[in-house]
Amino acid sequence: MSAYNTVSIERLVPCRRCGDAGVIKVQFAYGDTQQYSYSMGDEIKWGGNDVGTPTDEKVQLLATPEYCPTCGIDIPEEYVICVDKGRLADYRLATPEDVRKLQ
Repeated sequence: MSAYNTVSIERLVPCRRCGDAGVIKVQFAYGDTQQYSYSMGDEIKWGGNDVGTPTDEKVQLLATPEYCPTCGIDIPEEYVICVDKGRLADYRLATPEDVRKLQ
């Protein structure tokens, strides 16, 4: 993923090495991709290096975790970020079907 933003979320699967179950950052490419750091509930910014189109419709995005902030291991689980009315609304673990559909 070249240009992206991140959102901080509570991880849904503890780290397989250290057991950390706290906050991680996941990368996604939607909106003005200028490496903005978001939190859930934030409004997506537009007007620069835009990926996608602003909409009031619900949008699902594939998101890739950064490394475990505690031990540095690669996090294998991918996530789906849900955007509703232009705001980061929810997230869940991605299924294999999500990965195929949202890549």
